[in-house]
Amino acid sequence: MNKNTVIFILTLSTNISMLFAQKDTYKFDYILEYSHEFYIDSITETKTEYYLTNSLDNSYYGFVKELKGDEFEIEFLDRNSKYAKVNVKKSDFNAATFINIDCFNALPYKNPYKYQTKHYDFVDQKDTLIDGKTLKSYKIKPNKPKRAKRNKAGRLVYIIKEETEFHSPIFRYSTAYEESLLINLPKGIFKEKIFYDYRGKIHNKEILQSYKKVDMSIVFSRRLHSEEFDDKN
Repeated sequence: MNKNTVIFILTLSTNISMLFAQKDTYKFDYILEYSHEFYIDSITETKTEYYLTNSLDNSYYGFVKELKGDEFEIEFLDRNSKYAKVNVKKSDFNAATFINIDCFNALPYKNPYKYQTKHYDFVDQKDTLIDGKTLKSYKIKPNKPKRAKRNKAGRLVYIIKEETEFHSPIFRYSTAYEESLLINLPKGIFKEKIFYDYRGKIHNKEILQSYKKVDMSIVFSRRLHSEEFDDKN
């Protein structure tokens, strides 16, 4: 898969739009910024990561992380159809309204681990106090202790930021997403996501730094051949 086949369209002219036979368009209205801390022995590694989201539809998202130099890596996932990963210049990403990805750079996606939902449950936690504010939280954890111990399975805690009920929860962890379809979870942007390993130690933590409104789209399209383009002019 060619990670460099990404075209940014800041304003669509008639000729540019005709270069592509559009297939699927994904709208995003928020970008969430997280500080992701990894705890390895006594060393803490921190990375900045972003999520492109649709506040009303959590079946797809764009996960954006910084690479060395002046590039971002965008990992797109539609849980019902496709997956793609591309590299883009930070300046292009920050200025773009539309991100066009050639259909040939997308892979079909179907979650092969849906059956795992039978091994995990969401559990409400007591409200969490952070910065003087009481926040709702819940966790997903194995429902069979012996199996969890044998497989060294951990648990993931989600803490919801106050006054963000307008936004559907965004799950990268596929089992959490599939399990969320089976029950009614509180809505909201996660203020913190904390993963505890099987020993009960924190392995990594995502901490919300900011969220803001955007008007952005990822478009999967097929570039027309030159003869096709000529026929349309």
